[in-house]
Amino acid sequence: MVDRKALPLVIMTGFWGVVGIILPIIVHFLMRGSPNKGIVQLMLMMTAACCYLFWLCAFLFQLNPLIGPQLDSGLIAFIQAEWENNPVNPN
Repeated sequence: MVDRKALPLVIMTGFWGVVGIILPIIVHFLMRGSPNKGIVQLMLMMTAACCYLFWLCAFLFQLNPLIGPQLDSGLIAFIQAEWENNPVNPN
C-alpha cells in the first residue's frame, strides 16, 4: 500500500510516464507513414519531461521550504489573540 503522503508523487509520475512513454509508442503505430511521426513523439516526450520536472520541483519545494514566513512579534501576538490562544507579550 502506498503512503498517503506519497500518493500525489505516484499519481503524477504515472500520468507523465504514460504521456512520455506510452503515448509515443501509440503514435508510432497510428502515424506509420507520416513524416511528422518523430516530431510528434519528441514533442510528447519533451512535454512530459518538462511538465513533470516543473511539477516535481514545485511539489518538493513545498514539502521542505528553505525559508518560512517572517513575522514580527506584534503580528504573532495578534494572531494568537485572534485564535484564542494564550496571548504573548510582544515586548
